[in-house]
Amino acid sequence: MSSKKILLLVFLSALFLRVSNFFNQIYSRQILFFTGDSDAYCHLLRVQSAIQNFPKLPLFEPFLNFPHGTHHFWPPVFDYLTAVLCMILGLGFPSVKLIEWTCALLPPIIGAATVFPVYYFSKNILSEKNTILASVIFALMPFHILYTTFARFDHHFAEPLFFILIILFFIFAMKKSLFYAFLSGIIIFVSVGTWVGSTIFILILGISVFVKMFFDILARKTSDRLFQTAIITYATALPGVMLLRNPYWKKIYTVSFDTISLFQPYMIWFFLLLFLIFYFFQCLFIFSKNRKSIIISGSVAIFLIFYSLLFSGGFLGGLFAGINFLGGRPPRFFSEFGEFESFLTSTSGMLDITFIVVILLIVLYGVVIFLKDTIREPEFEKIFFLISTVVFGILTLKRARFSGLFSVNISILIAYIFEHLFKNEKPLRISKVPISVFAILIFAFYGYGIHKITKNDFKEYYRSFLWLKENSLSVSQDNPEYGVLPSASEYGNAVVYVAERPTVATNMHLEPQGLITLEKFFLETDVKKVQKILSENKIGYVILSRTPYIEQKAKKDSMYNKLWQLDHFVRLKKSYFSPSGDIRIFKNEESIPKNVQEN
Repeated sequence: MSSKKILLLVFLSALFLRVSNFFNQIYSRQILFFTGDSDAYCHLLRVQSAIQNFPKLPLFEPFLNFPHGTHHFWPPVFDYLTAVLCMILGLGFPSVKLIEWTCALLPPIIGAATVFPVYYFSKNILSEKNTILASVIFALMPFHILYTTFARFDHHFAEPLFFILIILFFIFAMKKSLFYAFLSGIIIFVSVGTWVGSTIFILILGISVFVKMFFDILARKTSDRLFQTAIITYATALPGVMLLRNPYWKKIYTVSFDTISLFQPYMIWFFLLLFLIFYFFQCLFIFSKNRKSIIISGSVAIFLIFYSLLFSGGFLGGLFAGINFLGGRPPRFFSEFGEFESFLTSTSGMLDITFIVVILLIVLYGVVIFLKDTIREPEFEKIFFLISTVVFGILTLKRARFSGLFSVNISILIAYIFEHLFKNEKPLRISKVPISVFAILIFAFYGYGIHKITKNDFKEYYRSFLWLKENSLSVSQDNPEYGVLPSASEYGNAVVYVAERPTVATNMHLEPQGLITLEKFFLETDVKKVQKILSENKIGYVILSRTPYIEQKAKKDSMYNKLWQLDHFVRLKKSYFSPSGDIRIFKNEESIPKNVQEN
């Protein structure tokens, strides 16, 4: 069977695994977008907002962080491109059903399709058979499947695709046509416009270019094609990234890693200048006899660039903010969110700890032997792969959310280990086929098991939010009269989308007023002060629920253990109890204006 046919089968298998949770996500003919968190509902809101206001994308949302509202700090490209796709499919007027089905199917389709660029990138490192093996392992990788399942409409599913496309087009530009460098730059722009953390892609690629240039100096040759490709790629990305800044956050954060600011263009400018200077002195060093003075002058020039950037506009502050964002301590209020959990504590609850430890040991072994190979033959693609593996490995241990990205490196590294061990089969006297099949079966077992992990427990919440929609008073879209306070902010986005009511607390914004209100409300012991919090924030309903977030907080804060015995609800009307009793909705009639229109 040809490689193309095998690859097609791999794609179909990957797609099947990623939609295996389909029936878990369907309830009363509705798609439940809650798959561990409710971030998907926030993206759905933005997609629908973009369609309703096309070609503009509103940057302010009054229904989040009520009563203050929130200015979206996440880049808009991901939601905007999805909105454009929905409009194309709906011939300009997509229905809500079409929008929801498109958004639900995008993660598994994009996730499965990522096997194709993984295959073509692997061909630069592995033999044909092991390239196929890398694609198969990636298709079955549970860490990637977890973020690309049906209805997990969050930008996580697109990150591995953007990452692998950036380097794939970059390599094509070096080996084929420089036109691919423009494509690589465009993908960098789209990636940064999707997820602010994509700045790490710019950093990894830039460092890889310098390392390759250094090896070229040792080999007494210039990096002509590499230099041209790098300049075109970064120069193409720069204008688009500069246009991504939100006007509101532009005034508050001149330089920040938490949202698109001057930091991202600064970094691209920084690398463009370094590429130019490094290449210039590389040429002088190789073609001139006076190498000592060239090294000194080159070092001084690079130092001046560092100095000017570090002390102009707070670039250094943005850099440290980025390091903290990617691998440091999570911001206040966010420490319990799954996004900020470490790899071991997050995945050990879902996958067998033995499987995780074995994977980590295999990766460690693979990095060691791959490092030796890279030093012996310092090709650019090997350098890039090694650096990205080390960086993503460290980040994944700190934050489990990077495991989807790291899946690309793990898959290729495992296939590389197979290639390394079986270069000469005679001394080992072991057949490669049964071991490969065994490895594939192991990954298939854990990959398919993901649909059990993502078994949806959101149905009871969905019913509760529907009840709230049908039994509460409608609010104005631009200036809502009252809001809802959920005991767990992770459900805030779902309250807005399903119940169509503003939420005080959610986890998808930089402005912390709602989260502060949530904490004050449940930690306050004075009933009068509690009532004051409700009235000041125009809270019409309080949703009390038993959630993993609250259960984790209970271990650290004794006050959360008393949630169900608090006197906070004495003056509130008991409006709804879920069948299990785990979700209760209380009405605060004092905060609901009399002139609000009935449903």
